[in-house]
Amino acid sequence: MQKTKSTSPILNFIGITNDLVLATALVAAGVNQIMIDIERKGKAKRQKGRSAVMNNHKLSDLKPIRQISPKLDLLCRINPFHQKTKIEIGTAIENGANSIMLPMITSLENVKTTKAYTREKVQLIPLIETPFSLLMISEIIKITECRQIHFGLNDLGISLKNDNIFSTLLLPSFRKIVEIAAEKKVKFGIGGVGDPYSKNTINPKTIIKSYKDLGASVTILSRRFFDTGGAKHTLQKKIEKLQQYYQEKQASNVFIQLEKEINAQVNHRNKFR
Repeated sequence: MQKTKSTSPILNFIGITNDLVLATALVAAGVNQIMIDIERKGKAKRQKGRSAVMNNHKLSDLKPIRQISPKLDLLCRINPFHQKTKIEIGTAIENGANSIMLPMITSLENVKTTKAYTREKVQLIPLIETPFSLLMISEIIKITECRQIHFGLNDLGISLKNDNIFSTLLLPSFRKIVEIAAEKKVKFGIGGVGDPYSKNTINPKTIIKSYKDLGASVTILSRRFFDTGGAKHTLQKKIEKLQQYYQEKQASNVFIQLEKEINAQVNHRNKFR
């Protein structure tokens, strides 16, 4: 009897860029989704002192990125729900987006309205990054009929008053909420990850293995992923290394290691305060 080959788990990546050359290279390197990020409303104030990434993307940036491939999952993170949400979604669809990410959810009524604005033409990806959206995750999944959600660690960390954004991963309550998504068979992502070859206080390997332990199969390539450029290690090499971490045998003490690295980083910061 012929043995069936076991399939290794695959980690999917979201690359945030409006640069056509970089986006093309990311797709060639194995990145599954490219995001145009127009979210700016309230973000600078919300993430003050947190090295917030404010992208200068525009809805018109979707058109050239769509040219990479008609099959590309092109994502647009819009602003939190406001008076022009309908216009943002309509323009994003016209310009080639096939997924819309909704950030800073604070109302189920707004989620219903946003879903209606998509006219079933695109997938709606709820960004779970507020205490409200954590508590209402079952209802949000039901309303949006989503196939994918993402847990954003920056704003969650601010709301939960964590010294480190990855501290959220250690909370038993967070694990229970993540399990709800898994039970409902919704593909979900968590946070982001940096360059696996650069020196980080918190090792990208530890981060990836923590995401895997929680059941996540998607993550965002953070700003730190691109910090070292491509001179030493190509995008392909970086993606392959992160994929290798995800596919390695899981250690039983991954969260003990994560907590250790978080404490080391917090202690290091406190020395200079």
